[in-house]
Parts: sequence; structure tokens; C-alpha cells
Amino acid sequence: MKSKPSVFSLVLLLAAITATASPAAHAVTAAAKPEHISATESSCPAAGPERPTRDTRRDESYVGWRRLIPTRLTVQFAGGMGMFSAGIGWEYGRRGQWATDLFAGFIPASAIGRTYPTTTAKQSYTPWSIRCCRERLSVEPLTCGMYINSVIADEFWLREPSRYPKGYYGFSTKLRAHLFVGQSYRFHLRGGGVLRDISLFWEMNTCDLYLISRITNRYMDFGDYVGLSVGIGLHLFGGR
Repeated sequence: MKSKPSVFSLVLLLAAITATASPAAHAVTAAAKPEHISATESSCPAAGPERPTRDTRRDESYVGWRRLIPTRLTVQFAGGMGMFSAGIGWEYGRRGQWATDLFAGFIPASAIGRTYPTTTAKQSYTPWSIRCCRERLSVEPLTCGMYINSVIADEFWLREPSRYPKGYYGFSTKLRAHLFVGQSYRFHLRGGGVLRDISLFWEMNTCDLYLISRITNRYMDFGDYVGLSVGIGLHLFGGR
């Protein structure tokens, strides 16, 4: 009979100690916690700056006279501008969708008897870019534009020489206007170095003379008036 009051008294004592300690424990816990923790901070570890997308990736220091600095280097094989051509280019536009390139190339002696230097001015437009592979690759499904090519040699002329009757040829042998369509695959490099991206591209092209020939001769095969070219581009700071 004496054990019951003793147990009852012990229960009351423990309840009193718990009630007294609980406010203090809550106060210590509240003091240890920061005043505000966002859902992102509480669930995600700290991370470095996000890699910008193609449409917003620009070097803020690339303004003013610095825009004259080329933003890419390109080497192209074939395409009606010589066997090999190399050049510098500038990418611009709100999304970097426009590009202008200046090339220097050559036609080898094995093709027409002697080696001829060539120059080319090329204008490109890339309306879309699709990023994939964890933002490491951009597929540009359509690249289109035009370029003007010239052969540097006295044998080629802008106007018909006087030895020919007027209108005998009706076109220049020195300048050719080309149209092209193609695709590009752009690999994004990590780090903040000068070389930002590397791209591989292919293009189908034709020139004004070939198009006129095709219109007047419907028996020409597709390969007779359409050529194929491939190339590689090194994209530098400040571009898209």
C-alpha cells in the first residue's frame, strides 16, 4: 500500500521537471536557428554560377571598338571558294544569329593547271540552336546565307575583254555569287579561356552560273550544280 503514493509522487515530480525544462529547450533551439531559411537554401547545397544559355551568353566587356576583334576562326574545305580556305569572322545580333566571315584560300594546280589565290566574303544566318547533352552541345539545324568569291589572277575578269564581241559571255569569270544551306554542331568548352566553343559544320552550295545553267538545261544532274563543303570553327570570347 505504501508503494502507490511513492509512485504517484514520482510521476508528479517528473511532470513538473518536464514542464519547467520545455520552455528553456525551445528557447535554445530557436536561438540556434537562423531567422529565415528559404526552401532553396534548406534543400539545396550552394552552387556556382549557372552557365548562361546561347541567347544570353555575351561578354559584357565586348563593346565599343572591341567589337572589331574577330570572334571566330574558320577553316573550310571546298565550297567553290578554293580547296582550302581560312578566315576570321564576327558573330553578332541579339542572339548571335548573324555572322560575317572573310576568307583567303587557294585553288591547287592539280585542278586547273596552276595555283590561284582566292578571297571570299560570307554572310551567315542561324535562326535556331538546340542545346543538349547537359548543355555541352548545341545543334544548329539550319544555317543559311550567301557569299561572294573572287579568284586573284589576270586570266579572270570582271568585264569581258575587248577581244570578245560585246555580250559574248554575259557574266564575270572573276566573281561568283553563292547560296548555301547547312547545319552546325557546336561543342561548348568549360572554363573562361579565350577559346569558348568548337563547331563542326557542313553546307550544300551552288553559284549563280550553275543555277542559270540548270534553268537552261534541265538534264543536269543534282551533283553538277550543287556542291558540298565541310569545316571547323573556333569560337572566341565575346560572341554568342
